[in-house]
Amino acid sequence: MMPDSSDSPLWLFCLALYARPEVAESCLNLQDRCHADVGIILYLLWLASLKRRLNDTAIERITSTTQDWRERVIKPLRALRRGLKNSQSMPTQTAAERLRQPLKKLELHAEKLHLQRLFESTQPSLPGDHSDDIIEACRSNLEIYNQTLGNRFNIADIDTLIHAMNLETGAPKQTNGRS
Repeated sequence: MMPDSSDSPLWLFCLALYARPEVAESCLNLQDRCHADVGIILYLLWLASLKRRLNDTAIERITSTTQDWRERVIKPLRALRRGLKNSQSMPTQTAAERLRQPLKKLELHAEKLHLQRLFESTQPSLPGDHSDDIIEACRSNLEIYNQTLGNRFNIADIDTLIHAMNLETGAPKQTNGRS
């Protein structure tokens, strides 16, 4: 999706980060295997890029703010789009693909609205700390989100996202035995 003049800084950050090598794959792994919300992951990384390290109360507020939209809009659109991928009920695979493409655009637009809601409604008032280290804030934000989901994240996916954040922000490469 191409950016336009009405795009928030959060959306522009998400487009740039998601386009980095292996980021999409890691995000989708976390979504499909761990039931994580990719929008929330990207939002937490964006906040970390602003040197914001959140606490568990803030991350719980973020998840509750968008849960209804995610459950009622984004997940059904995704399930419908994915269900058409190898559908035997469609007359042809070409017909299925023609139906999938507008659904994919609609799903992406719903995700953009999801991020816009986060950008407008939660960002200024979230409790947390300022961090001098962007990468430490990334790890902290993702770890707390992981804890709220029951510690399901694969460390390799987190490391991929942290590496991409190093590239995105120009932060010096951090090592703590996981890189």
